[in-house]
Amino acid sequence: MTWTADAEHLVLLRPNYVTVTSSTDAPGMMTLHRTHLGVETSPGPHDIPAPSSTKWTLTSETIEKELQQLCNEYRYDVFEDGIESDFSRRLVRMVETGGNMVLLELNALLRSPSTSPNVSAEALRWLGLMRHRETHAYRRWILTDLLKASSVLTRDGAIVGLLNLDDPSIKHAVQAARDLERSEQLREDLSQLLEQLEMPEQRYALFIEENS
Repeated sequence: MTWTADAEHLVLLRPNYVTVTSSTDAPGMMTLHRTHLGVETSPGPHDIPAPSSTKWTLTSETIEKELQQLCNEYRYDVFEDGIESDFSRRLVRMVETGGNMVLLELNALLRSPSTSPNVSAEALRWLGLMRHRETHAYRRWILTDLLKASSVLTRDGAIVGLLNLDDPSIKHAVQAARDLERSEQLREDLSQLLEQLEMPEQRYALFIEENS
């Protein structure tokens, strides 16, 4: 399968609405709604918050600055796979609080040459580890797309993140990544990921409608 063919498949994996960020030169402000599940954008009429909900605004510039500060602070740290750190706890808390708006700013930062590949890999591992239904589609999209990253460390982090995410819907994208992967070790890891996705574990709990 070619990347061109796989790009058509990835359209189905993309979230079905778009949130603007500062990296797109769009207005950097969006109204968010607090719900009992956290903070999320309101893409449709069924997401109207309860009357008791609290509204406030977050600027993408503020989120971008906080994420840059977080990544710079830990750029020289050595992370252990699957072991929580101050970096992972702060990142997960930001995603759970700011939702997809935080993820879109993080997506741009993970692709920046100024971001340490070690930090990018750790962030991707935890995007797969965390369980947060409201951001599942965006996290899956970021992880799958960064299988094409130029950095071996970043690609490795994306693979580990997808192993943790355990979402069978990305099999075609993983197959395409394996076919083009230059690292023998990462090809083996992608093969392991494909084997896992062929036999999804019972712990995978999100239904199709929750992933779209």
